[in-house]
Amino acid sequence: MMVANASVPRLSAGPASLSSGVIGGLLTRQLGFHGLVMTDNLSAGAVLTDGRTLPSAVVAAINAGAGCCSGRR
Repeated sequence: MMVANASVPRLSAGPASLSSGVIGGLLTRQLGFHGLVMTDNLSAGAVLTDGRTLPSAVVAAINAGAGCCSGRR
C-alpha cells in the first residue's frame, strides 16, 4: 500500500505518509491492512516544511509504520 503525502484534515495535521493516525490507525486498526506500507516521495515539498529535513521525514515515516508490515513490528 502506498500512502500519499496528501493532507487528511480529520486524520492528521501533516502529510499522511508521516502519520501514525493514517498508517497505524486507519490502515491497520480500522481497515485491517497488515501488508507492506510505502510512502510517496519524502523529499516532496509537502513533507519538507516547517524545518523538517529528509532524514527526519524518513524517521517520522518509519515511526508511523511505513517500511514494514504494519502491525507486525
